[in-house]
Amino acid sequence: SDVYKRQALTGYFQPVDAAAGGRTPAIVLMHGCGGPVTQSGRIRARERSWMERFAQAGYASLLVDSFNPRGARTTCGAPKPGLSSIEDRPFDAYAGLRWLRARADIDGAKVALIGWSHGAESVLSAVSRTMADHIGGGSGGFVSAVAFYPGCRRLQSAPYRVTTPLMMHLGQADDWTPMRFCVALSRAAMNAGDDVTRFVYPGAHHGFDQPGGEVRERRLPSGRVVHSGPDAPSRALAVERTIDAFSKALGSGEAAASKLR
Repeated sequence: SDVYKRQALTGYFQPVDAAAGGRTPAIVLMHGCGGPVTQSGRIRARERSWMERFAQAGYASLLVDSFNPRGARTTCGAPKPGLSSIEDRPFDAYAGLRWLRARADIDGAKVALIGWSHGAESVLSAVSRTMADHIGGGSGGFVSAVAFYPGCRRLQSAPYRVTTPLMMHLGQADDWTPMRFCVALSRAAMNAGDDVTRFVYPGAHHGFDQPGGEVRERRLPSGRVVHSGPDAPSRALAVERTIDAFSKALGSGEAAASKLR
């Protein structure tokens, strides 16, 4: 809705040191349905671990808060009316891009996008040709995008094409956002010639890149029971693949990234 598109947002920015007068590449992060922070106001462990890793690799990062400015702390299983991951939050991603480009320490031509679950669905929408043309004019947008275990079913209503290289990480055992919809969505884009890469992780559940904890059951308001939690081998491989993709697209941080493997 227009109300959501005009909403003033907040975010969490992590800069990196650059050579005197230099500018660094950057990454916009789109949080999941639980929001970007805990009840105590601390950035959630998953997003925090990724921001720290990006900083080590030489990338600044901006975690955009789509929820708290709009009076929502979580939408897990119970979406806030009017707040759509497909129609509203892509505007938040581009707002983050514009904010970064206005900074003297950021190379505005080298900004990537990453998201998880609810935020990953926003990533898929943001880099779709339809939404990118509508919001970003179809050019000069994100140079790379990564989506972890998104919901893809609602994006299948129209032919899915992308404007930027896209990498998808899917859990084979994900019963919250089943991978079969994303497999079909990505296959259509690949068959059309788009730069889409899909990785499926055997035995991995939703949230498999969490830095700690264990797989747990969760009962959604609908009554459906789903599972979410880490899978260390899958996480390690997904991290390596993501850093490699960003290193190629952003053209910086390769040496630092290699030290993290």
